[in-house]
Amino acid sequence: MIAAVVAVVIPLIFLGIVHRLDLYASGSFRTVLTCMAWGAVAFCAAYLTNNALLRVVSYGLLVTLVAPVVEEVLKSLILV
Repeated sequence: MIAAVVAVVIPLIFLGIVHRLDLYASGSFRTVLTCMAWGAVAFCAAYLTNNALLRVVSYGLLVTLVAPVVEEVLKSLILV
């Protein structure tokens, strides 16, 4: 439970700093929040996909080759 709180609070603090200092010329804060929300959606989708694929491929293959590709593809879907 503590890990989940820390995993949410630290990115929120970072987003606050990005917004306050307008780092990276982020433009609108809505865009930054949209990207963060999509990251959460991509995480959930990658979790479900990787767990399903774990039944098909070995753990070592999943961790080294499959999971990184799945995660990056899911994160980039918002750009399409």
